[in-house]
Amino acid sequence: GSRGRGRGGGFSRGRGGRGGARKPANKKFLTKSKSQPVDPNDAIVNAKKRRAEPEDPRTMQKRKKLERQKQKPNFELMVEAKQVWETARVKENEAEHRQALERLFNLISGQIPALIFKHDASRIIETVLKHGNDKQRRAVCDELKGKLVELAMSRYGRFIAQKMLKYGTRPQRAAMLKELYGHVARLIKHRDASRLVEFAYVMIADARQRATLAEEFFGPEFALVKHPEDRTLAQVLARADAAARLRILTYISERLQAVLSKAKVDVTHSILHLVLREFFINADLKSARDLIALIDERVVEMVHTKDGAFVAWIAISLGTAKNRKQIVRSIKPFVERVMADEYGHAVLARALGCIDDTVLLRKVLLPDIVRCVPDMLRNRYGRRILTLLVDESVDAHEVWPGDDDVHLVGTIFRDDARALLANAIHVPLVKLPPAPPSKATSKPVNEAKVAAAEALADRQVVASFKKPSEVRRNELLPHVANAIHAAMLQQLPSLVCDHLANPLLDAVLQSKPAGDDAHAELCDALLSLVTAEKISDYVPTGALDQQQQPQEEEEEQDEVADDDEDEESSEKENNDNDDDDDDDDDDDDNSDNNESDEESDDDDRSESSSNDDNDNNNSTNNAESADFEEPTQLLESPVAGRWLKRLVRNKVAFGSDDESFGDVLLERLTSTNQFASFAQRPGSAYLVLTLLSSVATNKAKAAAKQLRGVSLDTSGPGTDALAK
Repeated sequence: GSRGRGRGGGFSRGRGGRGGARKPANKKFLTKSKSQPVDPNDAIVNAKKRRAEPEDPRTMQKRKKLERQKQKPNFELMVEAKQVWETARVKENEAEHRQALERLFNLISGQIPALIFKHDASRIIETVLKHGNDKQRRAVCDELKGKLVELAMSRYGRFIAQKMLKYGTRPQRAAMLKELYGHVARLIKHRDASRLVEFAYVMIADARQRATLAEEFFGPEFALVKHPEDRTLAQVLARADAAARLRILTYISERLQAVLSKAKVDVTHSILHLVLREFFINADLKSARDLIALIDERVVEMVHTKDGAFVAWIAISLGTAKNRKQIVRSIKPFVERVMADEYGHAVLARALGCIDDTVLLRKVLLPDIVRCVPDMLRNRYGRRILTLLVDESVDAHEVWPGDDDVHLVGTIFRDDARALLANAIHVPLVKLPPAPPSKATSKPVNEAKVAAAEALADRQVVASFKKPSEVRRNELLPHVANAIHAAMLQQLPSLVCDHLANPLLDAVLQSKPAGDDAHAELCDALLSLVTAEKISDYVPTGALDQQQQPQEEEEEQDEVADDDEDEESSEKENNDNDDDDDDDDDDDDNSDNNESDEESDDDDRSESSSNDDNDNNNSTNNAESADFEEPTQLLESPVAGRWLKRLVRNKVAFGSDDESFGDVLLERLTSTNQFASFAQRPGSAYLVLTLLSSVATNKAKAAAKQLRGVSLDTSGPGTDALAK
C-alpha cells in the first residue's frame, strides 16, 4: 500500500525506521491481568523482578565469571580435577594421597596438552610430576614431548617444564635438552623462558651439554651442527682460519649486544656469564670495551658465579675510567654481600688494587667497608679484603683471588689469567703462581690450546693501572685502620683461635696500620688474653666504658621517650575521626586490589625457585662465617697454641719498644709470679718450652726457678719434656 502522510490510517514511520507495524496506543496488553496465574518461568516477569531487586555487585561478578568459565572447554573436567587435587597435593594420609593421585592422573590423562597453559591446571600437572610414580611421570613427559620450547615461553607452562626436567628420567632429560638446541639465543631474551634455560643449564646439564648450549652464541651453524670435541671458544677458533675467526667473534659480539642492550633482560644467568668470559678472553680490546659499556652498571648482578665474577674482574681491568666509576657505584649498595661472597670478593679486591682514583674509592666503597668490618672479621672471604688493605707483602697486582687462605693468591681465575697473558689483551703485571710440578707420567700437550695462543698473540697491550700498590695502600689504609683495630679488640679471642684469621692478625702486628699507640693497645690486650686463666675473664679495651653509661643520659632518654609517647597519643586521638571517614575508601581500594593480589600470587610462584637458591647460597655463606665454639681456656685450642708458638719462635716485634713477643710474655709472667700456674694449664707445655728456648739464657734460668718444686701433670702433650 501507499504510505500515509497524516495521522490517519496507513503505515506510520515511527522513530526507528521508515515504516512498520502500527504502534498500539494502549500498552497495557503486555501486562498480565490479575485474574490470570503468573508463570514462574515467564522471562518478562523474571526480568521485572531482577530490575526490582538489584543484585549484589560481588555476586553478579561471580555469576558472570562462572558463565564465562562454563563456555571454556574442559570446564567440567577442571572442576572435578581441582576437587581431587585438594586431596592429592597434601600428604597427610599416604593411602588417600596415592588414591587421589591415581584418580587425578586418570582424569587428566590424554588431555594434558590442552591444560598446560592454564594457571590452575598447570598446578595439577605439577603435582602429578612431583608426587606421582615413575609410570605417571613418564606418561606426562611423553604426552608433552616436543612442547618444551612452547612451555618455556608460557607464564605458567614453564613450571611444568621445570618439573619435567627435575623429575624426568635421564633419557627424557637428554631428549628435552635437545629440544632447546637452536633456541637458546632466542629464549635467553624472554622473561620466562630465560629462567627455564638457567635451570636447565645449572641444575640439569652436564659439562658437555652446557658447552653445547653455549655454542649457539658462536654462530648460526653451531645451532644446527654440534661439535662435541670443542668445549671452549679457544678450541673453536683454533681450527678456524683468520676469516672464520673474525666472523665468529663478530657474531658473538652482535648477539651479546642484542641481549645486553635490553634493560629488561636478566643478566644473572650463568650461560651469559660463560659466553662473556669466553669472549673477553679471545676478543680484541675495542670489542671488549664495547660490551663493557653495556654491563658496567649491572656488573654487581654477575658476581655470584665464578664466570660472572671473572667477567666483572676483567671489566674493571680493561674498562675506561668512566666504566670503572659506574662499576664501583653499582657495587656500593651491596658492598657487604660482595665482600662475603665466594666469588664476589675477588671483584672487590680487583677494584681496590686496580683503580687509580683513590678519591672515588674513599667516597664510594670505603665507608661501607668500614661499617661492616666487625662482621667481615668473622667471614673467611671478607677477611681477605682486609688482609689486602693491611698486609704489605700482598701486592694487589699479584692477586688472583681464590681458595688460598694464607694470602689472597688462589686458583679461581688462574687458568683464565694464563689465557689472558697468552692472548696479550692487557698487561696486568701479574706474577702468576708457579705451575704444579709435573708427575712422572706427564700429560700430552694440548696442541689446540697452543695454536690458539699463538694465533692470538698479536693483540693490543693495555696497562690496567699506573699507581704503585704502596702508594694506593697508603692512601686507603688510614680510612680503615681504626675500624679494624677496634673490631679486633672486641673479637680477639675468636681471631686467635681461628686459623683462617691468623694471617690477618700477623699482618696487623707487623704493619701497625693504626699507629704505635693502637699497636701497643692491641699488644696489651693480647697479653691480657694469653695470661688470663679463662677466656671469659678477658675484657676488651673500652668495653667497660660502653657498658657503664651515665644515669643522667638514661633519664634524659626516658624523658624524651615519654614526651614522644604523649605526642603520639594526642595525635592518635585527633585522627580518630579521620580514620573512621577513611574506612569506606579503604574497603573500595581493597576490592579494587583483588585482581592485583591474584597476579602477585602467580609471581610468588615464579620467584620461588630463585629465592630458594638464594636462601641456600646465603645459608652457606652464613655457615662459613658463623662463630665457632670457643674453648674455656685459650691454650686448649690447638690453633691458638700453634700461632703463639710461631710468634715466639719468629721473635715478632711486640709492644711499643719493639721487643720480641717471647721476651714480653715471659717478663709479664715472671714479674707477676704467674709462670708456674701458667705452666700447669692444659696445653701450655709446648708454649713454655718454646719460651725457655727462645729467650736469653739468664731470663730462661730466672723463669725456670719458679718451676722448681711444682708438680706438673705429665699426661698432657709436652709436659714430660717440660718436667725434664
